[in-house]
Amino acid sequence: MRRLMDAPSQMAIHILEKLAGRKGWITIAELSDEVGASTRTIEKDLSMLRKRWGDNLQLEISRKNGVRLRNKNVANLGMILTELFNESVALRWIVELLFYPRRKIEFYEERLFASRSTLNRTLPKINQFLSSRGMEILNKSGKYEFVGRDEYYLRDFSTCFLIEMYGMDITKYNMSIDLKFIARLIGKSLSKYLSPKELQWVFSDDISLAYWSMFYFMSLLREENGYTIESDYPVEEVTPYDLACIRRSFPHIGLNNLRAVYQAVFKQYRGWSSNEERVLVDNEAEALLRRLFSEMNVVQNEETAGALKFVVECLYLVSKLRPYKTSVLFDRIAYFALSVKDVNPYFYNAAEKNLSVFSHNVKYDISSELNNFIYWVSLISPKLSTSICLRKVLLIDDFGSMHAKFLQKMFSQFFNSECSKVIKIDIYSGQGEPAEELIKDYDIVLTTVPKFHFSYPHAILINDYPSHEDFIGVYRAVYG
Repeated sequence: MRRLMDAPSQMAIHILEKLAGRKGWITIAELSDEVGASTRTIEKDLSMLRKRWGDNLQLEISRKNGVRLRNKNVANLGMILTELFNESVALRWIVELLFYPRRKIEFYEERLFASRSTLNRTLPKINQFLSSRGMEILNKSGKYEFVGRDEYYLRDFSTCFLIEMYGMDITKYNMSIDLKFIARLIGKSLSKYLSPKELQWVFSDDISLAYWSMFYFMSLLREENGYTIESDYPVEEVTPYDLACIRRSFPHIGLNNLRAVYQAVFKQYRGWSSNEERVLVDNEAEALLRRLFSEMNVVQNEETAGALKFVVECLYLVSKLRPYKTSVLFDRIAYFALSVKDVNPYFYNAAEKNLSVFSHNVKYDISSELNNFIYWVSLISPKLSTSICLRKVLLIDDFGSMHAKFLQKMFSQFFNSECSKVIKIDIYSGQGEPAEELIKDYDIVLTTVPKFHFSYPHAILINDYPSHEDFIGVYRAVYG
């Protein structure tokens, strides 16, 4: 979708993302090489960014050091990107076509504050992008509409696109229907085939509810405008009162128009092709979680394992339901996963590897769901995403064995818990300095001895009563 934006906006976004992913300073020349633009262009774009969002970004520019972002908050970055998206004539035209199809060019000129020549130049560019996804903007007898070979995919694409562009606020479109009312309709449907625990998890997942509520709304909009998906899925849970509420905003909607919507929701959570497929995925999801918990040295509890297995099964089904990439303007979950990769690459790599094994065993590749998998695993089991490979620590204390046990207990209690073990501390009980060969078997050496006769890169000198700085030093060694 970003390719539909003008070149300066694309470049500004590219620069922002490079700076957000960079630790410390980057010279203008280096930034120029990375984004493929001249230093003059970079300087011009940086000046624009600082002028418009300098307070939010805390953008620093130095002749000596180059440039850096001090504020790399993802939500803040998303706000800025969304403002840039909303300046794009191409993106806004797609929105207008979704809400107001089959109108003449004069209508869109007025709505977009854009000239006819601008829209005519923009249309081929939009269609070039959409064609690879089986969609296009058609001009039929001077009236324009947004259509696709797969109407379900078009709705999924448009749902993600609208959320990325505007969030969940549809009041600006003068639609009186309440998304909370839609969420209740979806919940009524889900209660027919999800267990109480699964239903509770779905209703605690604001992101999925936001998606399905907007998908339901987009489906009503498309059906109202005559773009119908045929389905015989039963919708007995929709009462005459529910239908009357829907018709206040969409007067032409009947039960037949709702069948495909409810079928799509059902397929997300129970869309198995066969019982054999369900059993296979169920077993492999359990195996995936056993491997991951084992690698991360975290104890699995039944409630957490149940929630995570449900997540894995849903990711499998959504991957089947959406075989194509949807709109991605700003994917906050992807940024979350990149942060995990930066802070704890051990967990990220373990998740990536085990999801790949799962894909191989179920004979369906869901590697595209890695970011979502990491996100939900982190939220449901923070211990998993913060744990690392068990670190072997040797404690060398010259203040007596009782003191050594005291230090061992302090650091063990700080880093380890009942669910997760991060370090294993052995106390050196020999005389004099330990042999170099012994020390090489350990990841970290903690010691109260000021100086060894030989150097060891991971030796940390600590106080007899450890200070905050001592704990920070050990934390850096453990997680670094």
